[in-house]
Amino acid sequence: MYKNNTAVNLAIPIALGLILIRHVLTIITGLVILAAVFFALTKVKDRRVVDMYDDCLVIYDENDPELARKLLLEDIYEWTIRDSNQNASCAIFTMNYGERITRNTFQLVKCYNTLRDLMPDKESRVRQLNYRGEKVNSGLSSITSIFKRKK
Repeated sequence: MYKNNTAVNLAIPIALGLILIRHVLTIITGLVILAAVFFALTKVKDRRVVDMYDDCLVIYDENDPELARKLLLEDIYEWTIRDSNQNASCAIFTMNYGERITRNTFQLVKCYNTLRDLMPDKESRVRQLNYRGEKVNSGLSSITSIFKRKK
């Protein structure tokens, strides 16, 4: 899925709690949070981005959810996750024949963990470290490099 509904579901009780404190600044903050949640629920469409199976990925078209493309795991050369300009994470798949397929998602950790389980040796970071002969860190600690911002 595209949206992270957990964040939206956590924001509602936090906003209501802030409003119930009955202090001017907390009421304003709670109302701003509720407005953002209302916007996310009504304007941001949730859609399927990628379905992941043991032998393939099904990538859905961004404009037409009825269209999909099946990518066999053996046809994927490497994958990586990067930040995009829209504050969503971007999953990038490079195919063996050179084509690059990019999809936005707000579910960074879920996407990263699933891809790492399916294709750990095809992650671009792992390929680069193996090429240099360096040791590859395993687990979630390796994802922290994704969150570091360029200066």
